[in-house]
Amino acid sequence: MTRHPPARDWLTLRSESVSKYSAPRTWAIQLNPVTHAVEQVRPFSIATPGWALDPTIAQNNDWEDLTVGPERPTADGSSTRNLIIGATGDARVNRVYDASGKDITCDTRRLIEWVEPDVTDPTVTTWSPWKIFDVKNFVGLGGITACNVESVAQASDAEGVPQAYLVTRIGGKLLSRSLELRTGRDPDTPVAQVGSAIDYAPTVTYVGVVKGSRGAPITAADSNGDDIALVSPATAKKPCQIFRWSMQGATFASRLTSVEPAKDTITCKATEGLAFTRDPADPNAFTRDLVAISDSKTPPLRYWYLPAG
Repeated sequence: MTRHPPARDWLTLRSESVSKYSAPRTWAIQLNPVTHAVEQVRPFSIATPGWALDPTIAQNNDWEDLTVGPERPTADGSSTRNLIIGATGDARVNRVYDASGKDITCDTRRLIEWVEPDVTDPTVTTWSPWKIFDVKNFVGLGGITACNVESVAQASDAEGVPQAYLVTRIGGKLLSRSLELRTGRDPDTPVAQVGSAIDYAPTVTYVGVVKGSRGAPITAADSNGDDIALVSPATAKKPCQIFRWSMQGATFASRLTSVEPAKDTITCKATEGLAFTRDPADPNAFTRDLVAISDSKTPPLRYWYLPAG
């Protein structure tokens, strides 16, 4: 595993495909720490092209959110934090079928962990999946009617086990999926059967309903370790809103399911990305400031800088 310090003032975005053959590409966007203007955009394509066609590895058939993962040990005895893509959308365009023609789209939802490219090195142009965490089909859990999670964030549970927390777009249903290394598989390892005794078998746990989410679609989430934020784009009845919680020593799950969030109204519309910014003075730390990003499919890139408070 390679290791490098996170770059300052960079955001990393995922692509969302319109075709099953669209390249699984990510972009790093550098923002000026003072003006917050875009200074540079860098694309990174997948290092192993064949994986781009495999719905159990990195086929881009509805990536939804991206989060910073838990600390991982490195060969030199230190640690690093990778990025995790939530390939957890409903894939209305890019369905997945088995050999008999059965639609198995909801059985191929997953989290893709990968080492963040060194965005300061101009020779680095690709990325590669490192671990795959398969997510059991969650339709039916807690009344969930569609396999459409658009928000993923990472935090530890009450036992200190790293978890990916997923929020459904409709209904604000909160799910969790362990990110313990033993529960993830290498990209070239086949998917295990649901319910098997294999550590990396597909799994997911229903947690509850996010407080304050009634009638508000949830499209992105993030946590900086001390705070949690979700974004809900504008609807016919509600404005675009940022939901915020302070952890205050509690767990991610308990805060979201038992405490009403503070809500800030902003002028965004089709917002599908949300991230706490890195501290310009310490790129290993995160601030309480947020950047919300539009999912507009045409230039220019639309985003909003949202200072804490």
